[in-house]
Amino acid sequence: MNSTPFTNPEHHRIGFHYYPDTWHFRQSDLETWLPRLVEVGASWLTLVAPAERAIPENFIQVLLSANIQPVLHFCLSTAEPVPLDTLRLLFNAYARWGVRHVVFYDRPNARVSWPVHVWAQNYLVERLLDDFIPLARAAQAQGLVVITPPLEPGGDYWDLAFLRTALRGLKRRGCLDLLDSLAIGAYAWINDRPIEWGAGGPERWPEVRPYHLADSRLPDSRLPDSRLPDSQLLDLQQDHLGFHIFDWYLAICQEEFGCRLPVFLLRAGQRMANALPAEQQQSARFNHARINLRATQRMTGDPASGKGGKPVPDEVKACNFWLLAADPDGPHASDSWFLPSGDHLPVVDAFRQWASYLRISKDMSAQPGTVGETSPEVANAEEVCLEPPENQMNAVEDTHFTEHGESLNPVPPTIDSKSRIAHPINHYVLLPLYAWGASNWELSMVEALLQESHPAIGFSLAEARLAKRVTVVGADGGVSAEALAMLRHSGCQVERLMEDGTLVAT
Repeated sequence: MNSTPFTNPEHHRIGFHYYPDTWHFRQSDLETWLPRLVEVGASWLTLVAPAERAIPENFIQVLLSANIQPVLHFCLSTAEPVPLDTLRLLFNAYARWGVRHVVFYDRPNARVSWPVHVWAQNYLVERLLDDFIPLARAAQAQGLVVITPPLEPGGDYWDLAFLRTALRGLKRRGCLDLLDSLAIGAYAWINDRPIEWGAGGPERWPEVRPYHLADSRLPDSRLPDSRLPDSQLLDLQQDHLGFHIFDWYLAICQEEFGCRLPVFLLRAGQRMANALPAEQQQSARFNHARINLRATQRMTGDPASGKGGKPVPDEVKACNFWLLAADPDGPHASDSWFLPSGDHLPVVDAFRQWASYLRISKDMSAQPGTVGETSPEVANAEEVCLEPPENQMNAVEDTHFTEHGESLNPVPPTIDSKSRIAHPINHYVLLPLYAWGASNWELSMVEALLQESHPAIGFSLAEARLAKRVTVVGADGGVSAEALAMLRHSGCQVERLMEDGTLVAT
């Protein structure tokens, strides 16, 4: 199988899903969103593409000039004839403009995606293939990579069975030539589960049965007080309904075709909880940021993303987090990272800091005697811990958990006294991390610091090392003495913020 269409050496695998509609492609939209996309480090962008008109050429080409690769999702109706002639014209135009990836249909294994009378009939997958195959051939004739319809995880028609039946249908119809430019689409919802949930696929979890879900045994990770340690959650029988859904889809591809097709996660991540009490909203937002950054860690190969976690395979080409923005009156408004008020969720600042650190680490790795030369765990931002946002609580990077939630700081690396690192961050507030995230007491402790300055705030020792001044919240125990020694050895001015609000030099 030709892998050339999927090679994208100038991009990493992190992207986002743009508006879930087809009405935000104006020049003013581009002027608003392009800087934001660059700030959060987007390399991919899922765009919902209309079937009757083209997204403006300028919108597409400006994205490409910013090294953001659009993935066009045609959410075609199964109740209407496919406008194949119109779509051929669109495919030709998009290919000339530089688009490389297209997707057809959305969640065809869900009852809501079909007319009632069609859903009740037999051979549902075959009906979909009748329309999908001509579309795929038309798109591939223009040099486009075709991504299969993303399925609803689980779904009314079990998604693993639907995918297997569809791939067998392609074989039976003699369409194996489509595989040269075919990829698998997926929705990788975290679903309040550990990032490594379901990793290893059916080979590791052979006893999983359709519709036998573990949801009733899982706490809601969006509510910190209800969060069980991951060591207990991972003792449960695991299924594919989590971030590692790609392991299960890849296994099906291997069984049916003898090869592993590329996979695109068109919507991914942890979604915000709806209708939470006001006193829980802040903690839920911070945990939303923390969990999504862990997914980014997993995508970029950071071992801190999960104890014993396996890296995401190379076949997974993109992970597009849901959802960048939505209209305030739309059904997905609560999922939007950027709010209609002009504000944004903490996860935005977290990804901004992560993207900034990518640039910082690349610059520093090129300088002799800096982090890139002396500290392997921060030499490449795509292989290590992620960044905390400025002015928000968010991510877990270098801290691992015990079964009871206590934080265990990693052993600090050896640092030569002649190779003090650069300090691009002026002030960093380092919080101890527990399995449920930051406590209300710790959040209240940093309010005064936020009033007097604008420090970066988070849980990362690797990030704290890049700060001139580091304020550690809380007394001894949350952050180890070894960690403090590492910070001082890195040239940081270290102080503790005590329970009574006083700052004590260490």
